[in-house]
Amino acid sequence: MTDSQFPVPSGDLPGEQTQTFRAQQPPDLEPPTLPVRIYSPYDRARAAEQAEHPESTTQDFEQPWVVPYDPEDDEDRTIYAQRRRALWVLHVVGGSTYPIEDVTTFGRGAVRPIPGVLGIDDDTRTMSRLHGELRRYGETWHIKDLGSTNGTFVRADDGTETTVPIGNPIPVTGSLRFGDLEAEIVHEAAQQ
Repeated sequence: MTDSQFPVPSGDLPGEQTQTFRAQQPPDLEPPTLPVRIYSPYDRARAAEQAEHPESTTQDFEQPWVVPYDPEDDEDRTIYAQRRRALWVLHVVGGSTYPIEDVTTFGRGAVRPIPGVLGIDDDTRTMSRLHGELRRYGETWHIKDLGSTNGTFVRADDGTETTVPIGNPIPVTGSLRFGDLEAEIVHEAAQQ
């Protein structure tokens, strides 16, 4: 076995300095011409340790060799694929429809919106600015009240209302009430 030196990039910054570490190679192999790319902090620390103590360590893990990226080459470009997901909406009775994600925090829309909160138009102003959270588990939606002033309610098909306790999610089994505002969760395909 002979010792060979390999350049190792120390990060992903352009024009960066490279480190060199020593690894044992069989005598019949030439050192590779491409640099070694260290992918994780663990691998980078291990390469640095090998560089500091070349006599006591050997390369005992496989290094991924990286071909330089060419932005002009179509083969190097990744095509973005969008997975068609079921789209759910929150439909306010007599009002607007809002697309919702699998986890959606919602509240009354305002001039100064709260970042990350779906602002719902509420002319009655009975909905809190930070009212509740909707969360989907498979095909079942759950709602959690986040400490709203006028409460959150689930109204079943038979007309009975269940108060959503603050901080404890319950399944949505019918329409929803946020203060005086009534809404329902609708699958996009069912709405059309």
